[in-house]
Amino acid sequence: MKRIALSPVLIFFLSALLPLTAQDVSVSAVKHINWEEGLVTIDITASTGTAWTALSSRYDMDKLISKRAPVLTAEMIADIPVSSLDTIGSAILRNTSLYGDLLKLTDTVGKTFSTAAEDRKSLTVRYDIPVFPHIASLFIERSEADPVSKDLRYYPTEDFTGILIYAAEEMPLSGTNRKSALNPSIFPRLFDEDLNLILDMSKMDPEYLRRWGTAGFSYDRDRTFYGDRVGAFPLRTMAEGYFGMNSTDIILPERAVRRILSSDNNRELLTEGRVLIICSRPES
Repeated sequence: MKRIALSPVLIFFLSALLPLTAQDVSVSAVKHINWEEGLVTIDITASTGTAWTALSSRYDMDKLISKRAPVLTAEMIADIPVSSLDTIGSAILRNTSLYGDLLKLTDTVGKTFSTAAEDRKSLTVRYDIPVFPHIASLFIERSEADPVSKDLRYYPTEDFTGILIYAAEEMPLSGTNRKSALNPSIFPRLFDEDLNLILDMSKMDPEYLRRWGTAGFSYDRDRTFYGDRVGAFPLRTMAEGYFGMNSTDIILPERAVRRILSSDNNRELLTEGRVLIICSRPES
């Protein structure tokens, strides 16, 4: 039998025609959260040791990423704090049906873009997942809000368009002997100095809760106008400290709480989540 010796060039082109499952392909993912925009970005990259030479190979890599994306995305966002009590991952452990909902996220939002490396050895696909409503809605079960109790001990003095809280510094973490930075979460809570609850998910109109959560975040400490959420005349106050296992909740000073709870208008700000927190930019 005559043996045919294949040249290295021919071997290269034949390998490019093999399906990706027959080649050494690694798939990895990285995550970035922009709390200001309420956006989770997932970049998923498929890499091979050999450059592809046909568009069909790029298509196969794209298809492989699409297949892996649901599980990889669920894994990547598991550490995001939902509240002071839960991360997405711990919430799944208590309610396993959430996992099935998370697996649908990438199909729901679709791909933002895909880009190939210049050496044609890797392909990256990006998914941008809005926290509101896509992730937040998975944790909202109520159809109406509990009333925010009025503080009858004080007479309302001013009506505001929103509540702006400065929390960009390390503060005492309640129940401990240490200070902590605020950790942004999907549904942060507000407390008074005696740890009476001022705002959480239960006190918000579900429509607003799906729209933007209990509070928004900004890294900019110097702006004079922070948008429609808190309007042109917000109550400006500083956090007194933080609370919760994940250091996600804010303790407000008594004077600020008094000004909020004594006014029908200002209590409505809580119901609509017209709260913005100025915080430090999380480390990458």
